Amino acid sequence: MTLRQAYDWNSGPDNGFEPLRASGDLAANLFGDKGFYLFAQGEYDEAAADPFQRGNAVMMYDDTDEAIRYSLGDVTVSPAGFQSAPILGGIGFQRQFGELQPFRNIRPSGVYRFTLDRASTVDVVVNGTVIRTLRLDAGQFDLRDFPLFNGLNDVELYVVDEFGRRLIASFSQFTSARLLNPGIAEFGAVIGLPQDRIGTSAIAYEKSNLAFSGYARYGLFTELTLGANLQFDSRQWLAGGEAGYASPIGNFAVSAGF
Repeated sequence: MTLRQAYDWNSGPDNGFEPLRASGDLAANLFGDKGFYLFAQGEYDEAAADPFQRGNAVMMYDDTDEAIRYSLGDVTVSPAGFQSAPILGGIGFQRQFGELQPFRNIRPSGVYRFTLDRASTVDVVVNGTVIRTLRLDAGQFDLRDFPLFNGLNDVELYVVDEFGRRLIASFSQFTSARLLNPGIAEFGAVIGLPQDRIGTSAIAYEKSNLAFSGYARYGLFTELTLGANLQFDSRQWLAGGEAGYASPIGNFAVSAGF
């Protein structure tokens, strides 16, 4: 909570103190890590006709096994394609691998097979930085799941044995945040009433304007990810599609809307 109080020395002792203002943020957990999470905001302005103004408030439940977050309250879902990102008073859900399964690799990444004649240390270098060091015995190995960055990546593999450091592979690989591994799905949807801000900060809702916003993406092949999205209310609607394709010369994306 933040409290703000000012005093104007030029106004005299009768009206020197200016109106008190306060703002607060609340974060609470109910029933442990398998329970609910509550996030809320509020403000107080002593000079306003309605001193207390509520900010956004939302209750969430996380299904970490499926990486799905369910929300009730003032909800927004990540936009897709040409969608906007309205805040709706309603309910929604969204698959969020980045927050609920942050160590899971859901995007296509590199694979390289190599053979070692003797026990060695292998350094994996991506864009000039050593990102993985492996101590391996003699044999054949598959090195998978390079942590690549969005765009073009330069990958180098170095072997360090008793004869010194030597380069065994150097290649470039493209990756894109638009791509998903085959069989991986991302989706999200929210339905409710759009917020209608009255004056400066008061929250109300357009009670006769039910709105929906949603999207879905699916990794069809390692090289191809497809998606669709839909957004509408009582006055307008928008439907769209998208595709991401990884080719030997780079990544290409198409996004369309009607």
